[in-house]
Amino acid sequence: MQFLKEKLQLNRTKIITNENGTAILYSNGIMICTKTVHFTEINLETKEGVLYTSDSLNLGKFAQSFLTRPIISITAVNDWAAFIFRTNNVTEANAGTTVLAKGDIVHNGIFNIDIVAIGKWK
Repeated sequence: MQFLKEKLQLNRTKIITNENGTAILYSNGIMICTKTVHFTEINLETKEGVLYTSDSLNLGKFAQSFLTRPIISITAVNDWAAFIFRTNNVTEANAGTTVLAKGDIVHNGIFNIDIVAIGKWK
């Protein structure tokens, strides 16, 4: 693992940090973008089968646009035990939208969504 960390450090060409997160651009054309989106007062009260879901939540833009639509991983980090139900509308520039779900109703929940996207920048 240490070798991999060192190798990635040596080939890194640029780091961009702004209000939309962080982008790490590598000399081979790969880019990794990370961000955390904080939501407050989220309700999970729409019944879908045995689950209760939120409205669609906008995840915002990436710190830097990708050349093509990236591979994206989204994790709900919260004390409510909610999970990612679906994600839509991911583009080269935008992390898209997501819907949270849980087995019971949540009113005024606070959620952090961690996002990692990997793709090409050149």
